[in-house]
Amino acid sequence: SGSSRSVAAGGAIEIMTLQVRGHEAEAVAGDSAEWTAAGQRAMQAMKAKDWQGARNHFRKAIDLRPSFPRSYVGLSKACAKAGYPGAARRAVHEGLRQCTDRAELEQQLAELPHVRFLDVKSFTAAVAQTE
Repeated sequence: SGSSRSVAAGGAIEIMTLQVRGHEAEAVAGDSAEWTAAGQRAMQAMKAKDWQGARNHFRKAIDLRPSFPRSYVGLSKACAKAGYPGAARRAVHEGLRQCTDRAELEQQLAELPHVRFLDVKSFTAAVAQTE
């Protein structure tokens, strides 16, 4: 179920809180379709092994809904496939800072090269202390 409120900015803009697979996200009316399209394009690019295209589309999805963890996981996977392990880790770290549901992000971090499980636990603890 979603709730909505109006915001005045050159006229009323409808803001809706949406439930997406258990994740709350706010979207300005019209951005929901754009976010969905960005996610679909990202997944198509992943299937086509177009890592740069996937990275661009996941980044767009993150810009539209920064609290949705799967976009960061997808961005991380695209970066890793493209041979950018540092960027893959940074994507997950950004997601851990932005998202309250961290399970998928922690799993992705654990699966990245050169990262041990203890590193994941330490990073998660450090993130929790900054909240």
